[in-house]
Amino acid sequence: MKTKLAMLLSALCCLHAPLIQAGDANVFRDEARVVRVDPILETVNMPVTRRVCERSEVSEQTSAATIGEDIRRRKSQHRRSCRFVEKMHFQERVTGYRVTYRYAGHNAVSRLPYDPGESMPVNVSLIPMN
Repeated sequence: MKTKLAMLLSALCCLHAPLIQAGDANVFRDEARVVRVDPILETVNMPVTRRVCERSEVSEQTSAATIGEDIRRRKSQHRRSCRFVEKMHFQERVTGYRVTYRYAGHNAVSRLPYDPGESMPVNVSLIPMN
C-alpha cells in the first residue's frame, strides 16, 4: 500500500516536470483514466457600450394669408438624436478544468488548462523506499 502511494505521489510530482531525462529508467510515461472533469468558471464584469438613437418630431408652423382667409400650414421634420449608453454585463469564462483521474488504483486531482478527454498522459517515477 505504501509503495503504491509513493508511486502515486511521485507521478503527481512528475506531472509538472518539464522534461523527462531519456536515460532515466525509473521514469516512464503512461495513461491514466479520467474519472471526472469540472470546468473552473470565473465571473467577469465587462462594460458593454451601446448606441441608442431616438426619433423626435419637430414641427414648424407657417402661415399665409389670402384674401379673406387665414391658412395655416404645419411642416413636420424628424430629427434623430443618438447617445451612447454603457451597461455592465456579467460573463462567465472557463479558466481551467479540475480533472480527477485514476492511476494504479488511486484517484488524484489536477488543474489543467484543457479538458483531457477520457484519458490523459502521466509521468510515473519509481523511487525506492528507504
